[in-house]
Amino acid sequence: MNTNFSWFFDEDYVEEAYLGRGGFGSVYRVNVGGDAFAIKQVHARNGPTERWYQQRLDHPNILKCLAGKKAPAGQYDLLLEYAPFGSLQSVIEAYGYVERWTAYGFYR
Repeated sequence: MNTNFSWFFDEDYVEEAYLGRGGFGSVYRVNVGGDAFAIKQVHARNGPTERWYQQRLDHPNILKCLAGKKAPAGQYDLLLEYAPFGSLQSVIEAYGYVERWTAYGFYR
């Protein structure tokens, strides 16, 4: 279990870039206190379930969920680690092939 999870974070963040969309919501690159993170904005109906799973995931190949909060607009904001090079899947889709050692770089 990810024991570093905090359900509340009070710091303001600045959305810098839209990163993508999934079945549960959208993800943005944000700046919090000068550091880059990702915010996963989860639809209100999926928020409690997604929060439950995210705070329990603890695997070296999965971005850690550091904190979360229910936003005024009703959605849940989950503060995640930021992966500056994107996902391994996005690199393979863009280039068609990557060397094994490049692929290993996407995993801790």
